[in-house]
Amino acid sequence: MSLEITERIDKVFGHLELKISIRENEVDSKFVVTQDARLIEAVIEGRKYDEAPLIASRICGACSIAHFLASVTAVENALGVELPEDAIILKEVMNKVQIAQNNAVHLFFLALPDYYNAKSLGELLDVNPDLVRQGFQLNSLCLKAVDLLAGRIVNPNTYRVGGFTKKFLKEKIEHIIEVLKKAEKLAKDIVEQVMELNLPELSDPSPTYLVAESPMGYLSLGDHIVGSDGVRFHGLEYSKYIEEKAVSYSNSKAYTYKGKVFHVGSRARMLAYGERLIGLDEYVSKLSRLLNNPFNNLKVKAIEILYTIMDSREKLEELKDRELKLRAEVKTREGEGVGIIEAPRGLLIHHYKVDSSGRVTYANVITPTAMNALHIEESAKVLGRKLLEENKGIDEVRKQASMLIRAYDPCLPCAVHVIVTR
Repeated sequence: MSLEITERIDKVFGHLELKISIRENEVDSKFVVTQDARLIEAVIEGRKYDEAPLIASRICGACSIAHFLASVTAVENALGVELPEDAIILKEVMNKVQIAQNNAVHLFFLALPDYYNAKSLGELLDVNPDLVRQGFQLNSLCLKAVDLLAGRIVNPNTYRVGGFTKKFLKEKIEHIIEVLKKAEKLAKDIVEQVMELNLPELSDPSPTYLVAESPMGYLSLGDHIVGSDGVRFHGLEYSKYIEEKAVSYSNSKAYTYKGKVFHVGSRARMLAYGERLIGLDEYVSKLSRLLNNPFNNLKVKAIEILYTIMDSREKLEELKDRELKLRAEVKTREGEGVGIIEAPRGLLIHHYKVDSSGRVTYANVITPTAMNALHIEESAKVLGRKLLEENKGIDEVRKQASMLIRAYDPCLPCAVHVIVTR
């Protein structure tokens, strides 16, 4: 049998095709990003250092806070800025709340319809109106918390290089806490429902992963990257371990770790630090035996929604009665810095060089979706081969292949920020 399947994937951020080739029972796949290039690095180079995060946040609306925080951290590291502890904690809270909001959008509006025999959110509303209502309420509460922390729901304006520009008075922090308490109640119910989903079975063809080191707890900010092989390296050393290449069939680059296909994201984070999800042991233990299945990225995302909301509320309760120190001195100097962060979709790297006048002379951005590209291809091959062995029809191959890609939650505007290789 010889067959070519080209599936345009809907319910993802951006434009994407999956090409599956079947030749005499051999299966190949290509993750084809058709999104137009953004050329963000070229725009950043030559700009003053304080402009870089503002530009970087425009890479993608959905991921704007993640890009902003990775970018501003890279600049701060290049300039040798030492942030006060309160600023670091509040920075982490901002990142966690945007992860909760992004995960909620992915689950309710993009992925969950697949598991209720619904083709769209509208059809899901007919099948399970209470679930959709909960999704809208949770997203609204998370957006409110993001707005209060970041100044707006995209492209933050409460933070600049060196720390926060606005005071966070006790009344404002208490307001955010109340919003998160409401979100927490919804998240608990939602986790229960998502954990009961029956997902397709698939064994990870390449279990290697990379995560941003979390020095304390889960999803705390750090300067190192950790691999599933136990190797730990500083962000500035990423090019020694992560190889990038252009592929002729896609507008995105592809990446390997020490020559191996790898994955990043929620599932990788739980594999690395799942035992640190204090208070969520019941869910973690249920899922720990199933983390070899890429589809279970969905269930980890649900758990992360609850964790990030709970942890953010607890961190803010610790801060509310303090006289917060939220800014550090910033001096222009020549330097090089890397910002390492866990974005909603996984490891995100921003790398800049700054000259003595404060202008960016080099910029490089490596995004989660680009790092996941080859892993998606490998998983799609295994899935296609499995479905053929089970004598499933082409329609089922198309359906499950689309579900698989949505489980990774790719963000295509992030993946095409450099060059067009087609």
